[in-house]
Amino acid sequence: MLRARDAIECSSCRRRPAVYFRRHSGERLCSICLYRDLVREIKRSFSLIGKKGLGLKVAVLVYSCRLIESAVLMKLMSEVEQEFGGEVVGIVTEERLLGCVTDLRRYCHDIVFIAVDGEALKEVNSVFRVFSSLGARVDVVALPATLDDILVTFLNNLVYGGKIVKPEVYVRHSELELILPMCRILKTDLLAYALTSGVLKGLSYSNCLSRPDALSRFASQLSIKHPELLYRFLYSALS
Repeated sequence: MLRARDAIECSSCRRRPAVYFRRHSGERLCSICLYRDLVREIKRSFSLIGKKGLGLKVAVLVYSCRLIESAVLMKLMSEVEQEFGGEVVGIVTEERLLGCVTDLRRYCHDIVFIAVDGEALKEVNSVFRVFSSLGARVDVVALPATLDDILVTFLNNLVYGGKIVKPEVYVRHSELELILPMCRILKTDLLAYALTSGVLKGLSYSNCLSRPDALSRFASQLSIKHPELLYRFLYSALS
């Protein structure tokens, strides 16, 4: 974040004061241009979706380990879907997140609690099984994973599983589609938006956040100091 004495005009709009310095591009962005950039990336990711048109129902899984990411994704997705007559529903599976429901509901159409094993929902096939058994109409399931999180998953598979697994940012099973809308968004960009937009301040998360492990901390350091390496990883992994 930029300090008060460093405040200069946004390098994108050239009108508003910058609030965030994006290290990998050298841009200084105001809160509105940062917001527009994040929305642009989310809309870009939805080009992968097979279902087009109006009235999509999008379910966002809420994880305690990615609570801030979940809230930001619901907020951005809700504002995108409003343009097309769709709606966003937050899916909570962990009891310790019930205290955050009131805060989370302001960022989406509704919050639904499903009593299932949250660990199981980390597997794509398990996500499909859970949503297929609900009986409710859901067109798209969105996971709140940033580019940093995709790298962490890849490293976990490599270090602890001893295998190289190609990241999946979009999967379809029957009529249900699963996507990672923030796959090209750095966690530093997302957290900057969460701070400048008030999401961070308006979220009761002190008893809900999980402590990051070593690989997550490593990815965070790369995101801050060498974000270009994360983009190279994504392009190489998805090619």
